[in-house]
Amino acid sequence: MSHTPGPWLLGGALDSPGMIPVPIFDSAKSERCIAQVYPWLGADGNPDTQHNANARLIAAAPDLLELAEQYASECGECNGSGRDITLLDNGEYGPDIDCEACADIRAVIAQATQP
Repeated sequence: MSHTPGPWLLGGALDSPGMIPVPIFDSAKSERCIAQVYPWLGADGNPDTQHNANARLIAAAPDLLELAEQYASECGECNGSGRDITLLDNGEYGPDIDCEACADIRAVIAQATQP
């Protein structure tokens, strides 16, 4: 794992005036800012609340990754192996292919963890 372990914490008010960036901190080292989300003005001149959702999503990323890894490891179709373990009528296992039931979550995990 090369990312900062979670949990991550929002370090500022999401509705702060003056378009101040919202910091996201490493919870183990609360003085260490690992990211900032900059708000912007919407077409109506008011602060766009989309940055609130972005900040919350970024802060939740380590927890989401952990849950995805847990889900993949508990896949009932492949027993967490990531490979199809279909037993054929002749008593042999089917071709060595990715498990269809958890391939999507494994692709997301790879996207988040591979350089």
